[in-house]
Amino acid sequence: MLEPPAPTDPPPPSTWQDLAHLYLDGKRGRAAILLAAFAFKFSPLWLLPLMTGLLIDLIGQPKDVALKWVAIYGGITLLVLVQNIPSHVIYIKQISHIGRETGRNLRLATCRQLQQMSLLYHERVGPGRLQTKLLRDVEKIEEFPSHFGNSVLPGITMLLATVVVIGLKAPAGLALFVLMVPVGVLLRRAFHRPLRDRADDYRRTLESMTGGLTEMVRLTPVTRAHGLEQRALDTADHHIHHAADQARRFDMIHGIFHSAAWVSFYVFQVLFLMASVGLAAAYGWFTPGEVVTFNMYFAAASNALQQLLQVMPQIATLKASHTSVQEVLDAPDIEHNTGKAAVTHVRGRVTFDRVTYTYPGADTPAITDLSFELEPGQQLAVVGPSGGGKSTLLALLLGFLRPNGLVPDSGRVLYDGQDGEQLDLRTWRQQLSVVTQSSVLFSGTVRDNIVYGQDHVSDARIQEALIQAQAHDFVPQLPQGLNTRLGEDGQQLSGGQTQRIAIARALLRNPALLVLDEPTSALDIESEQQVQAAITAAMGGKTCVLVSHSLPLVRHADVILVIEGGRLVARGTHEQLITGDHFYAQAVQARHAALATGP
Repeated sequence: MLEPPAPTDPPPPSTWQDLAHLYLDGKRGRAAILLAAFAFKFSPLWLLPLMTGLLIDLIGQPKDVALKWVAIYGGITLLVLVQNIPSHVIYIKQISHIGRETGRNLRLATCRQLQQMSLLYHERVGPGRLQTKLLRDVEKIEEFPSHFGNSVLPGITMLLATVVVIGLKAPAGLALFVLMVPVGVLLRRAFHRPLRDRADDYRRTLESMTGGLTEMVRLTPVTRAHGLEQRALDTADHHIHHAADQARRFDMIHGIFHSAAWVSFYVFQVLFLMASVGLAAAYGWFTPGEVVTFNMYFAAASNALQQLLQVMPQIATLKASHTSVQEVLDAPDIEHNTGKAAVTHVRGRVTFDRVTYTYPGADTPAITDLSFELEPGQQLAVVGPSGGGKSTLLALLLGFLRPNGLVPDSGRVLYDGQDGEQLDLRTWRQQLSVVTQSSVLFSGTVRDNIVYGQDHVSDARIQEALIQAQAHDFVPQLPQGLNTRLGEDGQQLSGGQTQRIAIARALLRNPALLVLDEPTSALDIESEQQVQAAITAAMGGKTCVLVSHSLPLVRHADVILVIEGGRLVARGTHEQLITGDHFYAQAVQARHAALATGP
C-alpha cells in the first residue's frame, strides 16, 4: 500500500459567483426561456387575488353590469389558468435540462479528474468518501434548480407583485410590508453562519461514515474469521451515532430558524389585516374587495418571504456539496501527461538513475539514491522487508508517484532511454500488464473480465491466455464456462482462481512488460502453488518485474534486487545472494532451516 501524503488545505467555500457559473455557463439561453415560461406559468398566482377582489366588489352592482364583468373576469382567469399547462411543460423542460446537465457535467468532470489523480490521492481520501462526493454531493447540486424554481422564483415574483399592487392602491400599506424585509435580513444574518457550519459538519460526517461503513463491509470476512464482530459494530456505531448527532444539530438550527421566521411573518400578516379592515370600517378608504385583495397579496408575500428564507438551509447544503466536489476538481495531486510525447513502442528497458523519493509530509526518503536497469527480456525480482521501499520502487517505475507532475527528489526514471517526465506514461502503461496481490474482478462474465479494455478478441486467443495462466482447468467447469457471471469482486471464485483469471487478463494483452506485485501473498498454500505455476509459465521469455516474498518464484529471476530501508543493499542471482548479511540471504537460510526441521 502506498503511503498517503499529508492532507492539503481544503478549497475556500463556494460563492454565489461560483454557483452562477456552475449553472449558467453554456446554458444562458435556456435560463432566459425558463424565466419567460415561468412568468406565464406563475401568472395565475398573482392574478387570482386581483380577480377575487374585483369579483367581490361586483356584489351590489346592477345585475346586467355584474354578470357582464363576472363573465369577463372569469374568462380571463380561466384562460390564464389553462395556459399554465403548456408554459409549465416548457418551464420543466428547461429547468430539468439545466439541473441534469449540470449534474452530468460535474460527474463526468469528477470521473475524468479521478482518472488523472495520483494514487496517493485515492489512498488518502478513500473510496467511501469519493463515492459520497461523486453521488450524494453531485445529486444535491443537480436537484437544486428544482428547489430554486419551486421556492425562490415564486417568492421573488410574489414579492414584486405585492409591492406593485399595494404600492399603487394603498401606498401606506407598504410600511408594514417594508418592515418585514429588515426582519428577514436580520434572520438571515443571524442564522447564515450556523446553518452553513452545521451543513458542512454534517456533510463531512457523512463522508466519514460512508468511508467507515464501506471499510466495515469490505473487512467482513476478516472480522468474522477473527471473532471481531463486536469491535466492528462498535466502530460502525460510533460513525452512525456521530452522523446522527450532526444531523440532529443541523435539524435543530433549521427548526429554530423556521419557527422564528414563521412567527415573525404571521405577526406582520395579522397586523396588516387589522389595519386594512380598521381603515375600511372607520374611514371607508378601501372597498371589501380591495381589503381581500390586499390581504391575499400580503399573505402570499409573507409566505414567499418565508419560502425564500427556508431555502437558506438548502443553499447551505448546496454550497457545502459544491465545495466538496471542488476538493476533487481543484486537488493538485494530478499526474500530468497532456502534451507530452506518446509512447508508441515499448522495448522494455527501464532505468533508475540515482533516484531519491520522499513522500509529502515525511521526514525521511522512502527511496534513496537507487540505481538499476531492467533489460528487455530480463526477469527482475525485488525483495526486502515490509516497509523497505518495494512498493515505492514499483510505484515510481509505473509513474504513479509523480504528484503535481514533479520528478522525484533527485534522479530520473528512464523508459527505453527517454526521461519519464517527458513522456505521456498513460500510453506507456497501455503496453504493459500488472497483476497485484488482490486482483479486482467485476460482476460481469469471466469473458468480460479477461478481455477488459480490449475489443474483438477471439475465443482462440482467450483460450491461449487461459492455458498460459493455468486457468483452463477450472473455467470450463463453471456453470456457463466463459459466460458465467461473477458476483461483485468475483465472489464466485476462490482466491487462486481469481488470481489466475487476472493473470490471463494480463497475458491476453501480450504486454511488453509484465509487472507482478505480491501475486501470491494473500493465498492459501494450495492456491499459492497453482498461481506460482501460472506465473512461472507466464514469465517465460517476457520482460518481467516481480515483487514478492515467495522464494520459489524469486529464485528463478535473472536479477534479484534486495531493498532495505529504501536503499539497494545487494543485487545478483539467487546463487550469488544466498550468502551475505542482507534480507534475502536470511530468508533463504530461514527457509532451509524450516524445511530441515520438518513438521
